[in-house]
Amino acid sequence: MKNEKKNEQKRYVIQLNGGIGKAICATSFISWLYDQGKPEITVISAWPEIFERNPKIHRNLPLNQAYLFEDYIRGKDYRVGEPYHAIEYYRDKNKKHIMEVFPKSYSFDGKCSYDTHPSEIILTEGELAEANQFAMQGQPIITLQATGGVPQGGVPNPSFKLDNSQRDMFFEAAKGIVKQLTEK
Repeated sequence: MKNEKKNEQKRYVIQLNGGIGKAICATSFISWLYDQGKPEITVISAWPEIFERNPKIHRNLPLNQAYLFEDYIRGKDYRVGEPYHAIEYYRDKNKKHIMEVFPKSYSFDGKCSYDTHPSEIILTEGELAEANQFAMQGQPIITLQATGGVPQGGVPNPSFKLDNSQRDMFFEAAKGIVKQLTEK
């Protein structure tokens, strides 16, 4: 009986809250988690499109999935985390990238890094064909998301300032990057 339990595959349900940028960063964490023994991983997020066709994910569900607890969470190791709350992410000294704090924020031991587990989005053949059409036009293609989202409910008043120090790029810096890349 003990050997049966030892060889039993782990079954994690990982709920990812937040925006599309955090979901893309989480693909690194999911890859890292999968490499910790190839567990069965179910992802619940507001951005299921990011996780479609990922062979490391057993089941990919939207946050508004009907009967979520009864059908998909009960009996599994369900975890919700928030990497933005990890002190290693926002401290001044020895600050870590969000990808590195994902395991800790979901109560896992270990280190995830971009070098060993880069973020990935698996494209369909149709998406690849569409990208190739853009590439054949001979013009450079730049995709840049310089800012995160605004707080839920919008900006409370005109004097409210978003904290750009952690996740947002100042507009002038983004404009400078685009200018440099388009002048080449």
